[in-house]
Amino acid sequence: MYTLELTTEELTKIASSFLPNIEKWAWTEFRKAGLVIADIEEWIWSPRYGVKGRVDMTLSAAGRIVPLEIKTGKESWATSHTGQVLLYTLLLSEKHGQSISEGILYYTKTGGYKTINAEQQHLGALIQMRNDISNYLKR
Repeated sequence: MYTLELTTEELTKIASSFLPNIEKWAWTEFRKAGLVIADIEEWIWSPRYGVKGRVDMTLSAAGRIVPLEIKTGKESWATSHTGQVLLYTLLLSEKHGQSISEGILYYTKTGGYKTINAEQQHLGALIQMRNDISNYLKR
């Protein structure tokens, strides 16, 4: 708020404009897939991978766990957005001791969403990129 120079009322008005899309989508899609909200803004970290993050929503159904990343802009399907979802599948897999094979990326402005499959080659590439950055910063 401070950086954007917004009052509480102005920020509430902006944030509220996204809620109808999120609510409509969540009620429709979650019910269809049998998903329930297990956690909101869940902090997860992994000393093993040297990565941490905050999952917007952790969903579950019949022992299955699915991270949901919410973006407030238009659909871009940016690599960084997809990578974030993939890292959340990796971190949640480690935390819960089970394979998490997919996550969801959702854009509030348009209501567009996509299931992101956590393929081993992509996860490996993300960890390699993290290691490269870490090694560079240690110089």
